[in-house]
Amino acid sequence: MDRGEFSAKGSWSTGGEGESWSAKAPKMGFVSLVGAGPGDPELLTLKAVRALSEAQVVAYDELVSEAILSLAPVDAERIAVGRRGGGVRHHEVDLHPRVVEAARMGKRVVRLKGGDPSIFGRVGEESLVLAESGIPFEIIPGVSAALGAAASHALPLTHRLVASTVTFVTAHLVPKSDGSPDLARFERQIADLPKEGTLVFYMGLGTLPQLRDALVRAGWSNATPAMGISKATTPDEMQVIGTIATLPELVTEAKLEAPALVVVGHVVDVHARIAVLRRAEPVEATSVERRSAFFAGLRRRLARLAASCRKQFRKARVHRRPFRFPAPSKFASLGNPRVRGQYALKHLAQETREGRDLGPRLNGDGEGRAANRRCGVRRGVRQVVDGVDE
Repeated sequence: MDRGEFSAKGSWSTGGEGESWSAKAPKMGFVSLVGAGPGDPELLTLKAVRALSEAQVVAYDELVSEAILSLAPVDAERIAVGRRGGGVRHHEVDLHPRVVEAARMGKRVVRLKGGDPSIFGRVGEESLVLAESGIPFEIIPGVSAALGAAASHALPLTHRLVASTVTFVTAHLVPKSDGSPDLARFERQIADLPKEGTLVFYMGLGTLPQLRDALVRAGWSNATPAMGISKATTPDEMQVIGTIATLPELVTEAKLEAPALVVVGHVVDVHARIAVLRRAEPVEATSVERRSAFFAGLRRRLARLAASCRKQFRKARVHRRPFRFPAPSKFASLGNPRVRGQYALKHLAQETREGRDLGPRLNGDGEGRAANRRCGVRRGVRQVVDGVDE
C-alpha cells in the first residue's frame, strides 16, 4: 500500500467525503523513508517536500539542516534518531522504536535521511523492520552526497577518456567482536574494487590513512589524483585536491569536517582543468562576437534604408505587412561584403510588389541598376557594407 492508498483507505472514515478521522477507521499509520539530499534544501524532490508537509512525526538524521526540517508542520513531533561517525549513538537497533510506535498509532511518519536512503542509508534494515511489523511504507529517493558534491564542484564522475565506471564505497571500518576495527576485512573489500574508473568513498574522513594504504596494496598508484569534499552543497563546503599519497595530510591541514567524501580517479584532473578555465580572466571578443556586432549594425542600417525605399515605392503600392528584415544570423554564412549586399538587395526587393517584379534584374542589368538608383538602394547598401568595421 502506498501513501495515496493509505490516504484513501486508512486515514478517513467511510461515511463520505469531507468526514474526519473515525474510530471505525484502521489505526495503522504510514511511514515515508525520505532522502533529504546532501544539504541544500533546493535539491529536495517535490515528493519529499509533500511528504514533509503532511508529516505528523519527523524522525531525522542529525545532519539534516533546520531549513529542511522547517518544511514540516510546526506542530509535528521531531525525533533526532541519526548517528554521526565517532559520535554518540542514540540507539543500536535497525529502526528507532518511536517510529514504529507512532505508525502503529495511525500517524504519518517521515524518516528523514541525508542523501539517498538507498545508498548507505540503512533503508534495507528499516524496510525489513516495517515490513515485519506490517506497517505500510514508501521510499522517496534523494540526491546522494556523491551526485550533489559532483554537481557543486563541477566534478564529472565519469568521462569518456578516463573513467567509464563509478563505484560508491563505504570507508567505514566494521568493528570486530572485541570492538577493534577489522582492518583485514577492510583491505579485502578495497582489493575487490575495480582498478580503474572513479571510486567515491563515503564516511572515509576518519580512515584516510588506512584507505590510502589499502588502495596502494590493492594496486592503485600513489600518484593517482584524489579529492576530499566536505559539507557539499552547503555554505560551508570545502575541498582539497591531491593524490592518494598526499590526501590524508591535506585533509588534516585543511581541517575538513564530516560529512565528507573522498573521490579517487583521473576525473579529479578533469575537475582541476575545469576549475582553472572558470577562474580565467575574460578574453577579448572573439571573431564570432565581432561578426555578430557587424551584422547587428548591418540590420539597423538596412532597416533605415528600407524606410527610405518605401517612400520611393509608395506609388507602386507597398505591401501592407510591416517590413521585417531577417536576424543577423541569416548573414552568418555570407563572408564577403558584396555577397551580403546582394542578399540585402534581394530581400528588400521582395518587400514590395514592384521590387518583387524587379528581383531577377537586380543582379546587374540596366533596368535593375536604374531601379537601384531611383530608390537609393545601391548607394545605401554600399554604405552599409563598407561603413561598418568588421
